[in-house]
Amino acid sequence: MVAWCYKLGFCLHKFSVIRNLYTDVDVRLIPMSTEQELIDGLVRKNDVTVRAFIRMHQNYVYTLCIRLLGDEMKAEEATQDTFMQVIRNIEKFDGRSRITTWMYTIAHNICINQLRKSKRSTFTQLEDTEIASKPAEEKTDQAVLAQEQKDRLEKCMQQLSPDLREVLTLFYFKELSIREIGAINGDSEANIKVKLHRGRKQLKALLETSVHGQIDLLYG
Repeated sequence: MVAWCYKLGFCLHKFSVIRNLYTDVDVRLIPMSTEQELIDGLVRKNDVTVRAFIRMHQNYVYTLCIRLLGDEMKAEEATQDTFMQVIRNIEKFDGRSRITTWMYTIAHNICINQLRKSKRSTFTQLEDTEIASKPAEEKTDQAVLAQEQKDRLEKCMQQLSPDLREVLTLFYFKELSIREIGAINGDSEANIKVKLHRGRKQLKALLETSVHGQIDLLYG
């Protein structure tokens, strides 16, 4: 077990290394038809299963971490710690929830601990973290507009409080149910609904302000 943790820790020492290391695994070729087969492979520390599991979920975990922490380096560390804990403690997974919900709970707790240790959260713009790197292409006007809209959304998201960013991310980007979100962050369903309403309202106001500000800058 110690040797395996050392090996995994070495592999996860840099998030960019994770992306490069696991892109050679085509998850469509992994013969696992059920979640239980995936869990069994992780319990056995099967190398192909572990690689496929990380490749399938690394961007999702990183997105949650960056939305909570607002700092790229801290989010990378939290992502690494999450997978380390998932693999190390997979035998403790009791199956009462989906494994992704359990994994997000671990990521949530790691991020909350980091936030508590920090005097304040440093907000930075979220980078595009696609696993497969694409060759540089000349962007069309439509692509440029789409990227600008994405950047504006991310900047506005980072102006929300960490708890609102997390709830919006889990509900809209991860498409988790309110009950699943509650299992991750410990909130009641009523409180999550309040946060969703508050987050949507604040995000809408920020987006409207951002658009008006850009118009004023161009034509004011």
